[in-house]
Amino acid sequence: MVNELREFRSDDTQLELSIFYLDDGFLAGDLSLLSRALGLLQQRCGYLGLKLNLGKCELVLPGSRTTADLPSLFPSSLLNNPVDGSSRVLVDGCFELLGAAIGSAPFCSAHVQDRVNKATKLLNCLAECDDPQVAARLLRNCAGVCKLTHCMRTVPTHLRLEPLGSFDKKVQETFSAFSGLAPNNKQWAQACRGFNFAGFGFRSATTHGEAAFLASVCNSSKVSHALLTSFELGGNSPGSDCHSCLAAFNAKLPADSQQTMAHLASCKQKKLSDLLDQAGHDKRLSDACTEDQATLRSECLPGAKEFFQVVPTVPDTRLSPPTNGSLRLRAGFACRIHSKTAGALSATKS
Repeated sequence: MVNELREFRSDDTQLELSIFYLDDGFLAGDLSLLSRALGLLQQRCGYLGLKLNLGKCELVLPGSRTTADLPSLFPSSLLNNPVDGSSRVLVDGCFELLGAAIGSAPFCSAHVQDRVNKATKLLNCLAECDDPQVAARLLRNCAGVCKLTHCMRTVPTHLRLEPLGSFDKKVQETFSAFSGLAPNNKQWAQACRGFNFAGFGFRSATTHGEAAFLASVCNSSKVSHALLTSFELGGNSPGSDCHSCLAAFNAKLPADSQQTMAHLASCKQKKLSDLLDQAGHDKRLSDACTEDQATLRSECLPGAKEFFQVVPTVPDTRLSPPTNGSLRLRAGFACRIHSKTAGALSATKS
């Protein structure tokens, strides 16, 4: 059935796009041809004893209106809400496909903001966690930037910059709430770097947004072109999404580390994120005194991150002394002390 739709023609016209992934499908083309393709799909489903649920299907128009007579082309259950009769047709080419927002900047930004709002609920709970040691691990592995990774990899950064910034701020506030530490911007930037660069791996969605998007689109470009022969990354075309993201990514790197589209062809997200971490690490080293440089280098050595595996010896509301000490050494915390961490902080060197 999928192959039949891919080859489906009418009046020497073919669908521009026909993609299926598990139980999700996407058809694109001229409205009259699309109507016939939908009829064919319904017919073939019937042969298999299946029924296409039009209530879960969407018709997307590239503009705000069309001159075509939609009621004569498509079933009413696809066009109208059966409850109130309102239109279900999406306009201006704005829709969601496999969890990714496609469309205008306001639509993409609102879509990502919705994901941020949902992730914020978890962060609010994490801020009240009685065990900061557990909370720190959950923030790094489950509740932090990983909640937005899919958005970062599928939506260009300049289309969702504001929601990412608000999420980063919320992550930092959550850390302060459960740890009792109040990092400044420089200290928090260090905490967001990877373990190999003496950080805690909390990651900043704003900092790594371009790395995620570029790695995703570049590594999937061949498949995208196979699905749609007219597809182009446009990395060298000013104004394109790839060009804008590449320029923003390179702006965060020194001149000798900046990338081209050719370099990105086989780059994974981790490699691009490591470039950002390395740039931040080198800058911090160059600004540090000799003693701080030695401390920073020692925290980058193999085995230095094992402090993160330490579990407090007694159940209380403090970060374990090894973790607290490493945190202060790595990020240079000199923060106000809250009651939650006073006992652990007293056991470490300022």
